Amino acid sequence: MNNFLKKYLLFCICIGFVMSAKAQNYINGRILDIQKQELDAAVVMLVSLPENVLIETTVTDSTGRFHLPVHKGEFLLCIRTLGYKEIKKNITISGPTTI
Repeated sequence: MNNFLKKYLLFCICIGFVMSAKAQNYINGRILDIQKQELDAAVVMLVSLPENVLIETTVTDSTGRFHLPVHKGEFLLCIRTLGYKEIKKNITISGPTTI
């Protein structure tokens, strides 16, 4: 029984490591207006394609920066904020990406 518990614990640790390694891709970006001013509190959404399922969402910080953890694939990036037109852009993630 003790040997079984050791193997089970080792298995759980390995699965946790593999799962965390898969989510190492990310999107970094900064949202600026036409006058190059940072947009604070803009909503950034990532939608999977072609399923149109919301995967991740975040809000920009005071410098207009955002960070989203993602998996590889095809996505639609949507950016919304009060007083501005919504922006949508198709993107492909194959590794860490800066926008």
